[in-house]
Amino acid sequence: MKIRHCFNALLGSLLALLGFESCDNVTETGEEYGAPYATYQIRGTVTNEGGEPIEGIKGRLGVEVTNPDGSKTLHFEYGDSALTDRLGHLNIDNISETTHFLIPGNTYIELSDTDGEANGGEFATDVINLEDMKKEQLEKGEHWYRGKFEYSFERKLGKINKE
Repeated sequence: MKIRHCFNALLGSLLALLGFESCDNVTETGEEYGAPYATYQIRGTVTNEGGEPIEGIKGRLGVEVTNPDGSKTLHFEYGDSALTDRLGHLNIDNISETTHFLIPGNTYIELSDTDGEANGGEFATDVINLEDMKKEQLEKGEHWYRGKFEYSFERKLGKINKE
């Protein structure tokens, strides 16, 4: 019993020393926990084939998923979206990696006409891969935050032929 008591006391002392030693390595900024993240924005200009801006085109963020049979499908149901303004500008702001995984080659913007014949006619839907857009870092990050990035594009949409 006495040996067990001495062993417990020795083990407790050793663990206490290890605990104090581990506190010795804390950096000035403290220990960080979490995962790396960044914020993104998508900017684009949508025009007709004549170069005139198109208002009311919906830009929707989506991803490519692999189905159980191995085929691939684009899903846009849950992505952020916005409409082009009268100058044809599309802005989707403050996209966070915590809600979307923006992976070039796997992330897309779908451009679709939402108002039919208004604003110059009915335009065909188009899809742009993030990989095909210009990427620019707008703000540097530090620690876990990787910074703020902008993807930008220009796209001409053709009208739907109804013949």
